Amino acid sequence: MGELLSSVLQYLNTSLTLMDDISADESTFLISLYTSLFTMESFFHPLEAGQFCAEWLRSQYIRELLEWRMVDIMDSWKEGLLQGVFQRDEMVGWLRKLFQDNDVRARNIIEIQRGYS
Repeated sequence: MGELLSSVLQYLNTSLTLMDDISADESTFLISLYTSLFTMESFFHPLEAGQFCAEWLRSQYIRELLEWRMVDIMDSWKEGLLQGVFQRDEMVGWLRKLFQDNDVRARNIIEIQRGYS
Protein backbone atom coordinates (compact mmCIF):
# COMPACT_ATOMS: atom_id res chain seq x y z
CA MET A 1 0.00 0.00 0.00
CA GLY A 2 2.85 2.37 0.81
CA GLU A 3 4.38 2.01 -2.65
CA LEU A 4 1.04 2.61 -4.33
CA LEU A 5 0.32 5.70 -2.26
CA SER A 6 3.85 6.98 -2.81
CA SER A 7 3.49 6.53 -6.58
CA VAL A 8 0.20 8.45 -6.65
CA LEU A 9 1.60 11.25 -4.49
CA GLN A 10 4.83 11.43 -6.49
CA TYR A 11 2.87 11.77 -9.73
CA LEU A 12 0.67 14.48 -8.24
CA ASN A 13 3.62 16.34 -6.68
CA THR A 14 5.66 16.21 -9.89
CA SER A 15 2.71 17.33 -12.01
CA LEU A 16 2.09 20.33 -9.75
CA THR A 17 5.76 21.24 -9.74
CA LEU A 18 5.69 21.41 -13.53
CA MET A 19 2.67 23.73 -13.64
CA ASP A 20 3.21 27.45 -14.26
CA ASP A 21 0.08 28.66 -12.49
CA ILE A 22 -2.39 27.24 -9.97
CA SER A 23 -5.60 29.20 -9.56
CA ALA A 24 -7.49 29.59 -6.29
CA ASP A 25 -10.18 27.18 -7.50
CA GLU A 26 -7.55 24.62 -8.51
CA SER A 27 -5.87 25.02 -5.13
CA THR A 28 -9.16 24.34 -3.36
CA PHE A 29 -9.69 21.19 -5.42
CA LEU A 30 -6.10 20.01 -4.88
CA ILE A 31 -6.33 20.58 -1.12
CA SER A 32 -9.34 18.26 -0.96
CA LEU A 33 -7.61 15.72 -3.20
CA TYR A 34 -4.56 15.63 -0.93
CA THR A 35 -6.79 15.50 2.15
CA SER A 36 -8.61 12.50 0.70
CA LEU A 37 -5.34 10.73 -0.05
CA PHE A 38 -4.10 11.45 3.47
CA THR A 39 -7.02 9.45 4.90
CA MET A 40 -5.07 6.40 3.75
CA GLU A 41 -2.82 7.01 6.75
CA SER A 42 -5.16 4.75 8.70
CA PHE A 43 -3.81 1.75 6.73
CA PHE A 44 -0.42 2.22 8.35
CA HIS A 45 -1.37 2.60 12.02
CA PRO A 46 0.17 2.07 14.53
CA LEU A 47 3.23 2.90 12.42
CA GLU A 48 3.66 6.19 10.59
CA ALA A 49 2.71 6.46 6.92
CA GLY A 50 6.04 8.14 6.17
CA GLN A 51 7.85 4.89 6.93
CA PHE A 52 6.11 3.23 3.99
CA CYS A 53 5.42 6.17 1.70
CA ALA A 54 8.47 8.14 0.58
CA GLU A 55 6.37 11.06 -0.70
CA TRP A 56 4.36 11.46 2.50
CA LEU A 57 6.15 14.41 4.14
CA ARG A 58 6.66 16.35 0.92
CA SER A 59 3.00 15.88 0.04
CA GLN A 60 1.94 17.17 3.45
CA TYR A 61 3.93 20.34 2.85
CA ILE A 62 2.66 20.80 -0.71
CA ARG A 63 -0.89 20.58 0.61
CA GLU A 64 0.00 23.29 3.14
CA LEU A 65 1.53 25.51 0.44
CA LEU A 66 -1.72 25.30 -1.51
CA GLU A 67 -3.63 26.56 1.52
CA TRP A 68 -1.25 29.05 3.12
CA ARG A 69 -1.03 32.76 2.48
CA MET A 70 2.29 34.09 1.24
CA VAL A 71 3.14 35.41 4.70
CA ASP A 72 2.65 31.90 6.15
CA ILE A 73 4.94 30.41 3.52
CA MET A 74 7.62 33.03 4.08
CA ASP A 75 7.45 32.66 7.87
CA SER A 76 7.81 28.88 7.54
CA TRP A 77 10.70 29.33 5.11
CA LYS A 78 12.50 31.76 7.43
CA GLU A 79 11.98 29.38 10.37
CA GLY A 80 13.58 26.59 8.32
CA LEU A 81 10.49 24.37 8.25
CA LEU A 82 10.37 24.20 4.46
CA GLN A 83 14.08 24.25 3.70
CA GLY A 84 14.56 20.56 4.36
CA VAL A 85 11.76 19.73 1.95
CA PHE A 86 12.20 22.28 -0.85
CA GLN A 87 15.26 23.78 -2.52
CA ARG A 88 15.35 27.55 -3.06
CA ASP A 89 14.46 27.28 -6.75
CA GLU A 90 11.51 25.01 -5.94
CA MET A 91 10.20 27.47 -3.36
CA VAL A 92 10.53 30.32 -5.85
CA GLY A 93 8.54 28.19 -8.31
CA TRP A 94 5.78 27.67 -5.75
CA LEU A 95 5.52 31.40 -5.08
CA ARG A 96 5.31 32.08 -8.80
CA LYS A 97 2.61 29.49 -9.45
CA LEU A 98 0.48 30.27 -6.40
CA PHE A 99 0.55 34.08 -6.24
CA GLN A 100 0.02 36.93 -8.66
CA ASP A 101 3.01 38.87 -9.90
CA ASN A 102 3.38 41.90 -7.65
CA ASP A 103 6.02 43.74 -5.61
CA VAL A 104 5.50 41.59 -2.51
CA ARG A 105 5.99 38.36 -4.43
CA ALA A 106 9.06 39.80 -6.18
CA ARG A 107 10.63 40.85 -2.85
CA ASN A 108 9.96 37.43 -1.33
CA ILE A 109 11.47 35.66 -4.34
CA ILE A 110 14.61 37.79 -4.06
CA GLU A 111 14.76 37.05 -0.35
CA ILE A 112 14.62 33.29 -0.96
CA GLN A 113 17.14 33.45 -3.80
CA ARG A 114 19.61 35.39 -1.66
CA GLY A 115 19.46 32.63 0.90
CA TYR A 116 17.75 34.38 3.76
CA SER A 117 16.81 31.82 6.36
